[in-house]
Amino acid sequence: WAAERVHHHTVPPGTRRLAPGTAAHWTALARSRYLVREGPFGPGLVRRRGQVLVQTQAGTPLKHMGLDLQERPAAAQGTDFARLLREVDSWDYVLSANRHSTLTWERVHPGDWTALEYGQPRTDVLQRATAADVARLRETLGVPEGTVAILYAPTHRDYRRTQRSALDLERVVRRLGPRFVVLARAHPRHGGPLAA
Repeated sequence: WAAERVHHHTVPPGTRRLAPGTAAHWTALARSRYLVREGPFGPGLVRRRGQVLVQTQAGTPLKHMGLDLQERPAAAQGTDFARLLREVDSWDYVLSANRHSTLTWERVHPGDWTALEYGQPRTDVLQRATAADVARLRETLGVPEGTVAILYAPTHRDYRRTQRSALDLERVVRRLGPRFVVLARAHPRHGGPLAA
């Protein structure tokens, strides 16, 4: 499992943890039968015969992505579409959360890959959460018992120049009152936490 060292504590137990770019990481890439990734596998990957590449994608495609960006140069931000298509050609499978996602991925990342409509690992865990899991998570996040937690997790807006939150979170918290807790999570592309 490749992850930056600061994230190794989040890797599932019993899994070998590798730091990207290390000799051990490149060796594992060369020897692994299955390579699973959310995002580009990268130009440094030399695919070996028999390797299977699985693209997990990121989130539900509700914005312009892939080839759709050809019509939106400002949002494309210099995307190399030829390289994108070469990357797509390397995929064997694309994990898809639902039919909408599959149809979108087929349009914006056209290729010879096969869609696997099995859900989305990062959110499927929420569907299987037990009461004990929920209680543990609420405690970890500091959400008091008896309050309603609301998650505000805005996506990247490709039509905006800045990605500043359009929602006044402090006002929302005041208006909702003490029975509610608002959890805010910035889009991974934009880094830091949102003000609350």
